[in-house]
Amino acid sequence: MHHGKKIFLGSLALSLAMASLSLANNLTEEPETHISGIATASQPDTKSPDRDESALTETPETTLKLTLATPLPSVEKALAPETAPEPDGEEPEAGENIDPQAAPDPGATDENAAPLDSTLGPTLGPTLDQATPGQTLPNDVPDVLPDENRQSTAPIPDRLSPDTLTPNNPSAVEPGPADLAASEAEIREREFALAIEAETDRDFIRGAGFERKDREAIIRFYMERDYASLWFKEGLPTEDAKALIARIEKAGDDGLDAADYKIDLPPADAGLERVAEAELRLSVTLLRYARHAQAGRALPAKISENIKLKPVYPDPQSVLVKLATSDDKVAALSSYNPPQKAYRALRAELIRLRASPVDAKKIFIPEDDTLAEGMRGESILRLRERLNVPVLADEEANLFDETVKSAVRAFQAENHLIADGIAGPRTLAAMNGDNKSRIPDIIANMEMWRWVSRDMGELHVQANIPSFDITVVKNEEEIHRTRVVVGTTVNQTPVFSDEMEYVVVNPYWNVPYSIASKELLPIIRSNPGYVENKNYEVVAGNRVINPTSVKWGDDSFKSLRIRQRPGSGNALGDVKFLFPNQYSIYFHDTPSKSLFQKAARAFSHGCVRVHNPFEFGNVLMQNAKGWRPGRLQEMVGGEERWIKLQDDEKIEVHLTYFTAIPERDGSIAFKGDVYGHYAQLKRELGLI
Repeated sequence: MHHGKKIFLGSLALSLAMASLSLANNLTEEPETHISGIATASQPDTKSPDRDESALTETPETTLKLTLATPLPSVEKALAPETAPEPDGEEPEAGENIDPQAAPDPGATDENAAPLDSTLGPTLGPTLDQATPGQTLPNDVPDVLPDENRQSTAPIPDRLSPDTLTPNNPSAVEPGPADLAASEAEIREREFALAIEAETDRDFIRGAGFERKDREAIIRFYMERDYASLWFKEGLPTEDAKALIARIEKAGDDGLDAADYKIDLPPADAGLERVAEAELRLSVTLLRYARHAQAGRALPAKISENIKLKPVYPDPQSVLVKLATSDDKVAALSSYNPPQKAYRALRAELIRLRASPVDAKKIFIPEDDTLAEGMRGESILRLRERLNVPVLADEEANLFDETVKSAVRAFQAENHLIADGIAGPRTLAAMNGDNKSRIPDIIANMEMWRWVSRDMGELHVQANIPSFDITVVKNEEEIHRTRVVVGTTVNQTPVFSDEMEYVVVNPYWNVPYSIASKELLPIIRSNPGYVENKNYEVVAGNRVINPTSVKWGDDSFKSLRIRQRPGSGNALGDVKFLFPNQYSIYFHDTPSKSLFQKAARAFSHGCVRVHNPFEFGNVLMQNAKGWRPGRLQEMVGGEERWIKLQDDEKIEVHLTYFTAIPERDGSIAFKGDVYGHYAQLKRELGLI
């Protein structure tokens, strides 16, 4: 059925039903009785001297059936044809319908006239619309009620209105303007609800980018509220709707694209269908914003197979319920953005950068070289200009001298880089980045925050790969930070979250199959003594065997495994921190301490090597029952020892990948894109 026709017929049924309600309300001064479905007021059976008894015998017996309309959960169901037979025993003819535009002949009564819509009940004689003006209701209804309860005669009005429905009762209260306005408002609300129901099957919902279960949730939300409007009143947007629209127009401040949430409001004189469509479009748009704000616009797996995070998408029905019931709907919608302090700092920086003036003077220094003391060239001239290093009379302008080195070191310290006085790729990238060029990096980092768990844990560990450091955070405040070594670009450290469960002192290193077969096997073949010299041992099942008894071949490590004993030279050092996961990644000590002095520290096979691991461990274990500082160091030496954390002592662990890092002083430190994840993410978001 066409949407407009559905709404019109629904409105017709509702109008008659509301008139019936008004009639019933006006007949409440005397006890109500019912004669064959007629709501009547008990009156004394007094015979009027002007009463024409013969007229009653000549008038066909008529009764009036008016039923109170209830909320219509379905337009099609509400307008279904009545299947009950007519009073004369004849079945209604198929396809017989009411013409809403047709007016009955005032001077005729048609016993075969089509019944009113089935929602108003079967017709047991002439209806109000079919009755002749001046015709009276029947008074001769035998064997139903005693005479004293019969309805007194009254003229049938020629139109249905509250004014003409007042009974012959001096004490009856006629409806006032407020009652009429309330009735009209309710009818309009129900008409709008019918229009909304008709719009729920429109293509823009099916094509809104939601999965089927999400679309069903949207429709279910409106169905459960009987399709009542949430955002419009009397055809105009509510104040809440206008506030929410103003909020999503500023989605750019959240690192989103405001164009994704554009809303065109209908004009003030728009019809029901247009307003109903706007109602649903606004709900769908708010859901899209909540979805993007919480889970992001890009899929982590499309950026890299080594980003293992799985964003959590909000349930559409829950979003709409939250917005419908919240006192502060704007705050409720904004809450779907990441709650972390770092995200909020990036958002503030994004707003600040967009408001800052464009730097007309930009000095670009090629980043493919490393500039150090003693070098000469055009890049040194640019470096001097960028750092405002003057050229003295006896100096060469294109020479990287001690003055330039001091200026580079000061810049590095100011930008949270290793202050070694060497202008490498990371330092030059920081120099080249002006305010506006950092905006795509900030937006991409804000997107990455949407993939991280919203609750990172009151006490948690965050190992950030691009900054080559690890922090311990308590109540959103950093309480410890130290350097780390992460995986190479070939053996990348994955991005994921888990829970620390064990600390192991004097650990064995069970060499992964990939390392044993690709790196150790060629060495062992050429030098069988290598196994013993490096403190390794070969294990078959649960038994340690002599490595000289093995005929080393390509398939040797399919049945054997090799591990390194605890002690000096062990690749894991003296301690490791386990958060069991499918990627075999953990934190550990290392005997190769010199690597921590390098600016870029991507040297491992994927695990994270921790500088000063015992300081790190003591901070982690501070909440463990009966723990005291220094205990880990006291356990070093001898056999492998495992410390199991109790359930309330386990610590959330997050391996993250952020290149824009808010610092304690409010500044933002920018790091290099070690694995190229951000280059791909910015392409996916259309930022480059």
